Amino acid sequence: MNFNPGFEYRNTLYADLSGSKMVERERCVQELKKLPEVKAVTWGYQLLSDHCSGNNVYNPETGEEYMNIADMYYVGPDYHKAFQIPVIEGNVFTPTLTDSLSLQVMVSRQFVERMKTLAGWTGSPIGKPVYITEHRAMATICGVYEDIHLGSQVMESHDERPTVMFYRNRPSGYLYVALNQMSPEAMKQVQQVVDRTVASQQLKVYSLSLEMGNLYNGVLHVRNSVLFAGLCILIIALTGLVAYVRDEVSRRRSEIAIRLIHGASMADVQKIFLLDLLKIALPAVVIGALCAWKVGEQLLQLFAVKIDLTWYLFAGCILIVCLVVWLVAFGLVWKAARANPTENLKTE
Repeated sequence: MNFNPGFEYRNTLYADLSGSKMVERERCVQELKKLPEVKAVTWGYQLLSDHCSGNNVYNPETGEEYMNIADMYYVGPDYHKAFQIPVIEGNVFTPTLTDSLSLQVMVSRQFVERMKTLAGWTGSPIGKPVYITEHRAMATICGVYEDIHLGSQVMESHDERPTVMFYRNRPSGYLYVALNQMSPEAMKQVQQVVDRTVASQQLKVYSLSLEMGNLYNGVLHVRNSVLFAGLCILIIALTGLVAYVRDEVSRRRSEIAIRLIHGASMADVQKIFLLDLLKIALPAVVIGALCAWKVGEQLLQLFAVKIDLTWYLFAGCILIVCLVVWLVAFGLVWKAARANPTENLKTE
């Protein structure tokens, strides 16, 4: 969830405008902009948590298809502002150019890089014509934005294609409301405005952040299952450890008593048991860490974006487990060593 998809979604609400009247949509947008909690209002065809449909970029003269792209179709004004998508070259759509807006297109950085390789582009992409299937006319690039990653980063649904977006000046698709700060009160106010201004259809306002989190519910279940199983195994191992240490203490209670009578300190007694225990525990947790590293590598294949399995992750786990083992053993031996030596010697 810490992965940066290239757009800010954590303080964003959305609603599906399907079935509502255009006059209601426009009135809703204007009323939402008046709320002090609202930073920007926009709209778009693509729900950012969903997989994007595709079109092909082609050469109209030869019919050669260069590549398949993730076509986001249309977006509204302030789209890049609402999602904090950096525009790295050129400009966003110009609403005043009504006659030619349908021919303007914004493309991602990866789109330009791919076209440099596939179509031999050189220089600035601003003003270059592109032909995209399903869009019947030539489109002119007006701006380039930083790459964004739509949908889930789970490998089976990961989308590596470049993205493009066109402009639509009237609300449609999904309505997006960017807040200064997400809160139940702000979400309630937005819902009230939507209910008041859109009477033809009951529109529900949702959190885009929760929607993005829902993409990983399956992975979260796996994570929780592995964590629960690991804790159960640790508890079972510690139960066996308690039994083992108690048996050792019971078997060597006379030795403990004699050593204490002859002036051995508590630390000396502890050392006898703990050193022997670490000879078993340390190789065991190292083997466990190696197995965890191998399993971790397999689990990471689920993701398109992966963390590094650095050595200190496993070293930290080894130290924690050894510390828990040491504390449990220390407590049991300390209790036995504090007993009256003469009581232990009576049984001999």
